[in-house]
Amino acid sequence: MKKLLLCIFAATLAAHASSGPKDGVLIRLHAPGNPADGEPFVRPVKVGFSQEDFYISKVPIITEKNIERVFPFTNADGSMGCTLALDFSGVQKIDEQTARERDSIIVALVNGRVASAMRVDRRISNGIITIAGGLTEYEIYALLAKYPMIGKESDFPRQKKEARAEMKRLAKSAAEIHKQMKKQLQSNNAR
Repeated sequence: MKKLLLCIFAATLAAHASSGPKDGVLIRLHAPGNPADGEPFVRPVKVGFSQEDFYISKVPIITEKNIERVFPFTNADGSMGCTLALDFSGVQKIDEQTARERDSIIVALVNGRVASAMRVDRRISNGIITIAGGLTEYEIYALLAKYPMIGKESDFPRQKKEARAEMKRLAKSAAEIHKQMKKQLQSNNAR
């Protein structure tokens, strides 16, 4: 049983370290969609622990191109999230969306998977939005390699260099675990 859990853990780590684009992170914030609009315009996703489909618009409100600065954090349960400061275009888009649709859900897709769902209970006019959880350590470092940290913009060159080094370390670690897991599976199959 321990071997099985170790294999599952290793596979998950390897998948997270190697998933996504070369620069490490794609972020898309999506508004709710109407299933009656059809497949060209909406897609179903699973949100939280619900097994029911929740439909989101295929066209995102915000992408990583709208991010200017970030502030990553670790929650008490060990999960990771990030506060995003948006550019002018992003501020306009999120302001318009949250003014139009209160008490709705915005779904954060990170590298194509649902990371978090946020209930919109007020207008967001300052361009600051938080993905409360669902990010991996690799994705946090990818964000830090790409965007300055809120309040520490002048330290960005050092931050970027350190984040890239951590991304390489995590990728190497995942590759080593994957290699060990493969050997373990081959030896189990040989028996």
